[in-house]
Amino acid sequence: MPRHGRLSDPPYSAFATDIRDAGPSEGAYQQGMKAMLLRLWRCPPPQACPAPADLELPLLPSPRLRIAIRMMLLMSLLYALELWLSGHRLAAPAMLLLAASCARRRRPTSDGPRTLVLATDGRLFLRHGQAMEQVQLAPASLRLGSHLLLVLRAGRRTVRGLLGPDNLPPELLAACQRRLPRSASTGTALH
Repeated sequence: MPRHGRLSDPPYSAFATDIRDAGPSEGAYQQGMKAMLLRLWRCPPPQACPAPADLELPLLPSPRLRIAIRMMLLMSLLYALELWLSGHRLAAPAMLLLAASCARRRRPTSDGPRTLVLATDGRLFLRHGQAMEQVQLAPASLRLGSHLLLVLRAGRRTVRGLLGPDNLPPELLAACQRRLPRSASTGTALH
């Protein structure tokens, strides 16, 4: 009487030897990804391209991002209610605390509107009223279709901004996209 279900049986034997003999291996994709990440890690921060005139971009909150954040918070609150109604009396308040901490963290700062200034020599400045502070574009910045996710670092502080057609005039957005570095091969993450 044949016994099935063991790894040495005929339907599974070829598959089992592949699993037993398989060790950790790196393919060409993993090696290429590793080399690219190491190159990005070691490269200097990306610089904006020089231009004949300064470019000033108001950093206004994105209405689309606000809607997405509110929807996420609403789903978190509904999940906390579902947990409470299903009898999970410890997980429901924990979920409420998590949603409250996310809502508190996302509250805009009251230090007034900020302006990103792209200087003619390619340097970036962040202006709060009259004070200007030099910032660097972090490699974590991305092009997301028609939007730009800018990660700016000034010392130990990080400022993130989402620029797109919903919070920036089209001509300023196009000028900003032309001035920022384009290729990941030069060591930037804007691609």
